[in-house]
Amino acid sequence: SAPLQSAFDPQLTASPDGTVTAVWRRSNGANEIIQAATRLPGGSFGPPVDLSAPLQSSSDPQLTASPDGTVTAVWTRFNGANGIIQAATRPPGGSFTAPVDLSAPLQDAFGPELTAAPDGTVTAIWTRSNGSNFIMQAATRSPGGSF
Repeated sequence: SAPLQSAFDPQLTASPDGTVTAVWRRSNGANEIIQAATRLPGGSFGPPVDLSAPLQSSSDPQLTASPDGTVTAVWTRFNGANGIIQAATRPPGGSFTAPVDLSAPLQDAFGPELTAAPDGTVTAIWTRSNGSNFIMQAATRSPGGSF
């Protein structure tokens, strides 16, 4: 992360080829954004890239690597009224995709967790309020697919 900015909640994952990806939450002075950086085997970490939008605060970054080296990040983005679970994916040797919403926009969601199965299927799970209770929801992405 940049030396003159506060950063929190670091997470790390390693791909089978030794590529390491880090993700964290950083303040941009107005909001908290999710950033990531990647280190190829034997190299140094590259510059951080923003995963979340800079105009809305985000938190709870999580990260996983699939056996083929695809990295997926999830986090909670706040739209001013509710938390929304978002995800971005980076294929081996590629860049992170634009974020996609995993949870419904009008339902408060938070606390995402993430895992990759041996076949490369990625599953995200989070807590959501249904107005009366907190329930668990999940989204799954097949290898090479979308959530």
